[in-house]
Parts: sequence; C-alpha cells; structure tokens
Amino acid sequence: MTTPDAALAAALTVAADTLTDTGPSVTYRRLSDSVSLRAAIGRTRWEATDENGVVYNIQTRDFIVREGDLVLSGAKILPQRGDQIIETTATDQLTYTVSAPAGQQPWSYTDSSRTRIRIHTTLTKREDPPLSP
Repeated sequence: MTTPDAALAAALTVAADTLTDTGPSVTYRRLSDSVSLRAAIGRTRWEATDENGVVYNIQTRDFIVREGDLVLSGAKILPQRGDQIIETTATDQLTYTVSAPAGQQPWSYTDSSRTRIRIHTTLTKREDPPLSP
C-alpha cells in the first residue's frame, strides 16, 4: 500500500522530470568545456544586506537540471561560481553566469534523492542569436 506522503513524493518527482525534460535546451559552459542539456526555468528571491546595513532584494534566474547531465570532459561536475549557461531564443542569445549573493551557495539539490540541481544565475550578456546555416 502506498502512503499519501509516498504518493505525493512520486507525483512531485514525475512533475519535476516532465519540467526538466520539456524545458529549453541550454549550454552549460566552464572555460572551454561545454555540454548541452535541458533545463526547467525558475527563480529565487534573495534578501541581502550590505556593509552599511542597506537591505537589497535580489532575484536570480534558476536553471533546474538533472544532476547526471552535468558532465564535462567525461567527468560529473557540480556548478561553480563563474560557470555560464547560454540560452538561445528566437531573438536573443542570453548568457547567464552562475552566482548567488555573498555567503550563499550558487546551487542546491531540489529533491531528497539529489537527482536534480537548481543553479542560481544572473544575466550577464545579451546578443543576437547565431545565424542558422
């Protein structure tokens, strides 16, 4: 017999898999290495305080990816500050840099099984998309 908690967990896993599988194709890049993968899009709102006590509200664009898809040069990796995610739309090529407010980790697992990772980013570059051949 399936408990309500187990049924809810299973339903959430299916929903997360569907979002990740049907999301846009993006390129994850670290230096000269890159990998193409699918990502669900999200956002995180942060509150940060500077050295003068001024409170800032910050919002990151998040890419939720399968942990097993983050492979560069044959090795599984975890996101690092400064890595980039490139998303190409019909009108723009958008470059997002992996980042988070000071003292915060720029990524986190989204599930208890640690199969998906939420990567926090900020938009750092917008250009025309590459021409199709």
